[in-house]
Formats: sequence, structure tokens, C-alpha cells
Amino acid sequence: MYIFWAYPNYSTKMMAFKTMAFFAFNLFVIVFALYGFYRAKTKSVFYQPFLWMILYYYVIHILLHAHSRYSLPLFPILFMFASFGLVEFVQNIRSSEPPDYQGITT
Repeated sequence: MYIFWAYPNYSTKMMAFKTMAFFAFNLFVIVFALYGFYRAKTKSVFYQPFLWMILYYYVIHILLHAHSRYSLPLFPILFMFASFGLVEFVQNIRSSEPPDYQGITT
């Protein structure tokens, strides 16, 4: 029974790599999800129920001891807004005109 509930050994290089890769992926998703929320708000897309659901889960996790498995219902919503934010970001980059370098000489 101890083996089932034991915490993983983070001293190995592979476990440290997995932890850092998971952190980097989550950071990428959170950044683009926040940007997606911002863009949804500016485009007046129907987003408020999803925002309230995410805030509710995170407030409960802040106040109580929670495991990461309880936040699994949030991942589809976060991925939806992260993909929306990523698409908006790429469209903004593609639609912006390149700078005018006519007066610059090297």
C-alpha cells in the first residue's frame, strides 16, 4: 500500500525533465488561454460561463487542499480558449504589415 501512495522520486534526471516539460506545456496553455479570454472579451464572444467555472475551481483549490485530478474538467475549456488565443495571435501576426525600411541604409 505504501508504494501506491508514495510520492515520486524527483531526484532522477528523467523525472526532473518530465516535470519541467509538463510545466512548460502548462505555461504555454495558460498564456494563450489568457490571451484567448482577452480576445473573446474584445470580440464579445460568449465566454462568461466558462470563465466563472474556471474561477470557481481555482478558488476552491486555493481555499482547500486539492489534487490535480480535480481540475481535469477544466482542461477542455482551457484548451478551447488557448487554441482561440493561438489562432488570434497567428492571425494578428499575419495581418500586420511589415515595417517600412525605405529610409534606412546599412
